[in-house]
Amino acid sequence: MIHIMAGVYVVSFLISSVMSLLYIWSMKKYYQSAPYLNLNSNLASLDLYWSDSQSEILPALPQSIYQDQSEAIKSFSRVALLASFTSIIGCLFLSLFIFSIRKVAKPRLEKKILASKLAQQIKLDPEEIKEIVLSLQAEFGLN
Repeated sequence: MIHIMAGVYVVSFLISSVMSLLYIWSMKKYYQSAPYLNLNSNLASLDLYWSDSQSEILPALPQSIYQDQSEAIKSFSRVALLASFTSIIGCLFLSLFIFSIRKVAKPRLEKKILASKLAQQIKLDPEEIKEIVLSLQAEFGLN
């Protein structure tokens, strides 16, 4: 009986670890994607950036984008590490967590901004960028 329990624990630990590594890999791939880079390149002309961890447009500071990306990865890594060590329940929790982040919890603003010209075209005119940002802020009640 103890061998079965140990086997289940090891298998669920391995599954959780693989899911976590794949999700972190997908996050890094997203951060290097053309829409994400175009978005932040366009926003940089107004000294702004897209905060993936807060899902909003924020004022840019030196290293803001890098710090935001690393904070998002660290936050997920903490949850994944905890889930990996809690056996089958943690594996199920991690599966639900990843699914909810990828499919359910994406805010409307994030979907809209990634479908906008800001993410689709590079080097837009600063006035056009400002107009798009102001319309998004008005639509979603942002500062």
